[in-house]
Amino acid sequence: MALKLARQADIVVESFRPGVMADFGLDYQILNGVNSALIVTSISNFGQTGPYRDWRASELIFYGMGGELYSTGLADREPIKMGADVGLYQAGSVAAFATLSASFSSREAGQGEHIDISIMETQAGSIDRRMSMLLAYQYNGELSGRSADGPNGLGGYPSGVYPCADGYFQITSGTRYFPRIVKMLGGPEELLDPKWHTPEAQSDPELETEFDAYFYPWLMARTKYQIWEAARSANVLSGPLNTMEDIANDQVFQSRGAFSNVVHPEAGDFAYPGRPFIMEHSPWSIRRPAPRLGEHTDEALSESGYTADDISRFREMRVV
Repeated sequence: MALKLARQADIVVESFRPGVMADFGLDYQILNGVNSALIVTSISNFGQTGPYRDWRASELIFYGMGGELYSTGLADREPIKMGADVGLYQAGSVAAFATLSASFSSREAGQGEHIDISIMETQAGSIDRRMSMLLAYQYNGELSGRSADGPNGLGGYPSGVYPCADGYFQITSGTRYFPRIVKMLGGPEELLDPKWHTPEAQSDPELETEFDAYFYPWLMARTKYQIWEAARSANVLSGPLNTMEDIANDQVFQSRGAFSNVVHPEAGDFAYPGRPFIMEHSPWSIRRPAPRLGEHTDEALSESGYTADDISRFREMRVV
């Protein structure tokens, strides 16, 4: 059945451990034999070849072995990982890009492709800090680590994520921008003192502690959107840390139609994240809700030449 489906397919994506597809009798050579234009994308922990190919791993392991974990967090604390499964999302994005690129080539030349995606390698080569850290080591032997200034590493204050009355707020600052901070805070006289406005002051921990004693009460007396309004009026690079509720109700997303109402036969009517980009001459839209498990099984098997009796027999055999 799988080979019959492969004859009609453009793309096959699999994420088994290396060797499992061969055990099924479905490795690339066999699939290519029934459909020479087929794109097969294999996503695995460490790739289809190499000394680690058979090893098991988790998202945290990818994040560590890819180099990102070493540089994330405070210098005097343990390393920390990014939230959720960002590494797997990045690997999926790389796989999607590679698959679509190969698909265009297949349509033009009629030649299929086997794409080997190593999740760990996508972490080592992702744009974030890893690419620049690899180059820094290759050129001057620098081992980029965690900054004493925290995740921002800007060497000035206020910089980072701060609590406020209804959540958290992020600010980027430094010596040349400190007058804007003063303006944002309403121009308090004590912060007009020249002692605050030098590069040395921006790296003085005692002055930072003194500043925080003024800054934190100001933050805690205001909501993140009140702070953002004051920051924008002073041209301070900053923004609120939005919750999912904030995003769903954000007027910018609403005005740009970033969410689409979709009626799902089981889940009901919901506002789903819509198009990820806008194309003027070929607008993107959600044509249907996410399919239910097995919703298109009959249609897919019928297109491959199976009859209704065949499909019924497959169900009795618990094949589908």
